[in-house]
Amino acid sequence: MASGKMAVGEAVIEFYASLDTIKDYYENRGYRKISLLHKALKEKLGWKMGYDTFRYHFNKEFKKSKNSSKEQSNKNSEASSSKKKAHEPIIATFSMSDIKPYNPHTSPIDESRILR
Repeated sequence: MASGKMAVGEAVIEFYASLDTIKDYYENRGYRKISLLHKALKEKLGWKMGYDTFRYHFNKEFKKSKNSSKEQSNKNSEASSSKKKAHEPIIATFSMSDIKPYNPHTSPIDESRILR
């Protein structure tokens, strides 16, 4: 193994072992930029984990919790909008799938439109 490289899985262990500290720094202490968060935690915890690895696991962990909260708010808004729709008029929708695109190679030629 080359020096400086971590064994497979060590970075994941480093990340999830200090997940509480990461959440504290991110949510409570104002480290909202990932690069600054990584630098501060690397100095504090003595990580060997690189920035790209940290960013991957950080996005994976925190986007999951963000998406679940967004899904919950979407469900709540859908429930409230379904109540509103009972009293609103029905609005027609337009679909582009019904339109056949123009193809000059297969469309019939109108002889009266040809300039002579």
